[in-house]
Amino acid sequence: MIKRNNNFSVPLEKKYLTVLLITLFIFPLSWGLGIYRIPLEGILPGIERPFFWSFVLSIFILHWTAFILIYWITHPNWAQLLNISMPFFKKNRLYLLSALILFSLMSALAPQYLYSGNVPAESLTLGEIGPVSNWERLVFILLSLTAGICEEVVFRGYGISVLEQFLKNKALALVISSLAFMSLHGLAFLPWFLLIQYFVIGLIFGYIFQRYRRLEILILLHAFIDILVAVSVP
Repeated sequence: MIKRNNNFSVPLEKKYLTVLLITLFIFPLSWGLGIYRIPLEGILPGIERPFFWSFVLSIFILHWTAFILIYWITHPNWAQLLNISMPFFKKNRLYLLSALILFSLMSALAPQYLYSGNVPAESLTLGEIGPVSNWERLVFILLSLTAGICEEVVFRGYGISVLEQFLKNKALALVISSLAFMSLHGLAFLPWFLLIQYFVIGLIFGYIFQRYRRLEILILLHAFIDILVAVSVP
């Protein structure tokens, strides 16, 4: 069982703060303000729904670039420093794999029970960025797992932990990480009430992390919420 690391015990050297600046501020703002996006419509002009696939590829690269930077800076004790119990995933791997298979089957069948087989040109709820076909929904499940892992590592596991050590103020660390989380989800595009929703979600997830230091639970919860989009949102 992992020993919970209530205080991020690394020296606050320039490299840790640089990675914090990149992953918690530069990456979320570049995406949320629409500065960063891979224009697949210009690279593959014949692709169907280019904006959706551009969204998927761009956020996938952004997520894992941030994760790799944090893994590199905290290796080899990254799991303990970030409060991720790897034995938890190993112990429950059959349950997790079964749930993943079930959700994948549901997403593959989703166009049938959501649209009665008449698949629209774009998502009726999320527009261009929402999955429509069975293949898009399967890919969205992969993206949901990516978001669960990478966003929790960035905003909670690393972001809150380093901010707490740097600022010596848990409340301020929570607010800053929640604002960054909100920024990632479309600072320049979403209406104000949805931005507030993401800010509140960031506060709730951040508070749970600060109280229990169980990042693996937040990873699963975050991924589950996003997976619901793939299986239930038209």
